[in-house]
Amino acid sequence: MAGDAGTVVGNHTIVELWDADATALNDETTIRRALLDAAKAGQLTVLEQAFHSFEGQGVTGMLLLSSSHLT
Repeated sequence: MAGDAGTVVGNHTIVELWDADATALNDETTIRRALLDAAKAGQLTVLEQAFHSFEGQGVTGMLLLSSSHLT
């Protein structure tokens, strides 16, 4: 992302996981803790959070930050 004078004002990171523990990836508590730990490590301010476990398998989650978001 760039500001008016080409100044970097943020970054976007995409992570792909291979051979990850399927049990952990389907556990809402584990996913929530991972995102909250990442926000804490980055000294980010969490405003809101939303998580949902799908029937069968899968979890989605997001943290709304004062500066952006983590998903």
